[in-house]
Amino acid sequence: MTMLSTPLDTDNVEALRDHPDVQPLIAGWYAGTVGRREFLTRATVALGSLAAATTLLSACGGDVQTVTPAPPTATTNGAAALSRAASGSAVAPAASGSAVAPAGSGSAVAATRAPSAVTSGSAAPMTTGSAAAPTATRVPASPATTGSAAAGTTTGSLPAGQPAPIVATGVAAADVNAKMVQFKNGTVDILAYEARPKNMTGPLPAVIVIHENQGLTDHIKDVTRRLAKEGFIGLGVDYLSHDGGTMAFNTLQDATTAINKLTDDQIIGDSNAAIRYLTANGGTKVGVVGFCWGGRRSLLTAENNPVSAAVVFYGPIAPPDAVQTKDTLVDAPKDMCPVLGNFGGLDPIIPAAKIQQLQQALQAAGKTVDFKIYPEAGHAFNNDTRPFNNNVGYVASAAQDAWGRTLAWFRKYLV
Repeated sequence: MTMLSTPLDTDNVEALRDHPDVQPLIAGWYAGTVGRREFLTRATVALGSLAAATTLLSACGGDVQTVTPAPPTATTNGAAALSRAASGSAVAPAASGSAVAPAGSGSAVAATRAPSAVTSGSAAPMTTGSAAAPTATRVPASPATTGSAAAGTTTGSLPAGQPAPIVATGVAAADVNAKMVQFKNGTVDILAYEARPKNMTGPLPAVIVIHENQGLTDHIKDVTRRLAKEGFIGLGVDYLSHDGGTMAFNTLQDATTAINKLTDDQIIGDSNAAIRYLTANGGTKVGVVGFCWGGRRSLLTAENNPVSAAVVFYGPIAPPDAVQTKDTLVDAPKDMCPVLGNFGGLDPIIPAAKIQQLQQALQAAGKTVDFKIYPEAGHAFNNDTRPFNNNVGYVASAAQDAWGRTLAWFRKYLV
C-alpha cells in the first residue's frame, strides 16, 4: 500500500470507495475484523489524507471526528451513523429490522453441531473445578500483530502505556455470514452485529450476546461468530446505541463511562427489541448470554423478556441504585428460564457468597439452574484478548470448559 501523490477529493465518496487499497478495509469493517483506529490509519496511507479516511469511514457507518486519542466532544443519538452514507454509497439508511452492510465474502465452512454433556436441574449443587473436557476448544492466545486485520484489535484505543492485547484465532468472518444490522426500539435505532451459519438455511435458534463494560468490541463480535459457527443466529447488541454506538467513542474508558450510566429499563427495552428482530428474521427460540457487565444484564433480560435459556459469565449481582433499579436476587426467581452460570473462584469483583445466594434463590423457586466456579480462574476468564493479570483475564482451561457447557445448554433448551 502506497500513499497517493495527490490526495483524493474528500467529498467524492464514490471515488474513495473505488480505490482498490481500501476495499479490503471496507469489507473488514463490515465483517467486524477491522477496528476503527486501524481503518483510519490504513485508509489515511492509502488515500493520502486523514480527512479522506474519515469521510470514507463515516460513509461506512463509523461517524468519528479524529484518529487522535482526544476524548469525543459529542456523540450522535441512536444509530444515525449507520444511516449517513453519502450519495452513491453502498450503505443506505436501513428500515427497522433490515440489514445494513454485508460482510466480505469468504470460504464456506459448515457449522458443527456436536453436543456436549451438561448437568442441570433445580436441585443441582454448585460445582467447582473442571469437569468433562469441552467439545468446543479455543486456540491458545498469541501476541497480536500490529496493524494486522486478522489480529482483531479491540474497538477504541488502549490506555497510554498499556501493552497490546493477546488475541486467539477465533472464528473468521469469512466462515460465517456476518454483518451489522439495525432495528428499532421505539424511535431509537439499535445497532447490532449479526452472525449466521454459512451453510444452514431456514429458521434457527438464536442467542443475544451482551457485551462487557467496554461495549461491542471485536472480542464480543468474535463470540457472536462462534455461536454462528455452531449453528445459532448470534446477535451482539450494542447497548451504547442510544449514544451513537460503541464506535462513537474514541477510547474504551469513554465507552465504559457511558455504559455505567445505562439504566435497567433501557437495557430491558433494547433486549426486547432484539428479541423482536430475531423472531421476525428467522429466529425460533431465543437465548441470551452475557459477560462481565453483560452477565447481570443477561439475568435482567431473562427476567423481563421472553427468552428460553440464559447463560451468565461472571456477572456482578449488584443491589439496586440510581441506575440499577432491579434486584436480581429478588426478581430472578419470579419468572426465570433455565440459567447456567460460569464464575471464577479468584474473581475479585463477584463475591462467592452472592453467587451462592442467587443459586439458592433460584433453586428455592424451583428453577432450573447450573452454576460452576473455576478455582483457577478470576474475572473475565473467557476474554482471550485480555492477558491474565491480578486475577483478571483469560484462563484457557476455564474458558474452554465454560464454552462447552454454554453450547450444550443452548442446544438443550433452544434447539
